[in-house]
Amino acid sequence: MQSIKWRKRRTFQEATNIQIEEVEEKLKIKFPTDYKEFIKDHNGCSPIDKKVVLFQDSRESINNLLSIGDPTRPIDLLSTIDNVKDRLVDKIIPFATDAGGNLFCFDYRMSAQEPVIVFWDHEIAYEDKESSISYVCDSFTELINKLYEG
Repeated sequence: MQSIKWRKRRTFQEATNIQIEEVEEKLKIKFPTDYKEFIKDHNGCSPIDKKVVLFQDSRESINNLLSIGDPTRPIDLLSTIDNVKDRLVDKIIPFATDAGGNLFCFDYRMSAQEPVIVFWDHEIAYEDKESSISYVCDSFTELINKLYEG
């Protein structure tokens, strides 16, 4: 995985294995191993030097990773799902935000073990949930490796 500088907030807390497992159990999914290892040290962090990713005809940025184990934070993964559940397609699980309220997500619709990465556009989701989803890449590691300065 490429080296990226990440900003940790004052309230940073590492995500523990127990917290990750509790979220997986609640959502009835298993996060990819690369993501689980990464989120432990980068829980709720923001990329500093490389944050833009190109896919299809879009250029989007990762604002921050959603946090696990701290429901009081506005970027908590479970709270985020709860806030948008009426517009999210089943088996789409967010893990990061962009600056405009859109989400990078794991897509478990085709595989419970190897979800692909998709981008969820919150504005399109009001009109058509399915059209709000765009394929980005095949894995979390591939997403991180695609990030660049922008």
